[in-house]
Amino acid sequence: MTVGSEVIRCDSSYTMGIGHVSRCSALAVAMQREQLEPIFLCRSLPGDLRGHLAEQGFPVLTLETATDGDDAEQLAQVAKNRNAHWILLDHPELAFDYESRVASCSTSALAVIDGQYRSHRCNLLINPTIHATPENCIATVPS
Repeated sequence: MTVGSEVIRCDSSYTMGIGHVSRCSALAVAMQREQLEPIFLCRSLPGDLRGHLAEQGFPVLTLETATDGDDAEQLAQVAKNRNAHWILLDHPELAFDYESRVASCSTSALAVIDGQYRSHRCNLLINPTIHATPENCIATVPS
């Protein structure tokens, strides 16, 4: 019996690499161990790993959007429809503006960054890089 849903937003491609999806896949396995249902939302990009995620047994929805604003709205809608507790964002191009749009669904947001030190609007910020410090990880937490 599952106890809740979590929505994971990440992409991969020939130019972006596979680290974001690999990291999120490992987190999704841990979520399943805790009786959570992770679902991936990804854009269709050349060389992406959507098929690999599906082969691992994860539900994968393809975002059919042209802009980040439309992308964020679709993500927020999926989170609402699934009563998600958390949205996990692991994407090098998504930050404060995108996260602010997603915040409308009243779901907690976790942002994973790879050293891009810019403002974020999230409840939890993770920087797994070796040079990360609290001083260079600036997070604006919604009230």
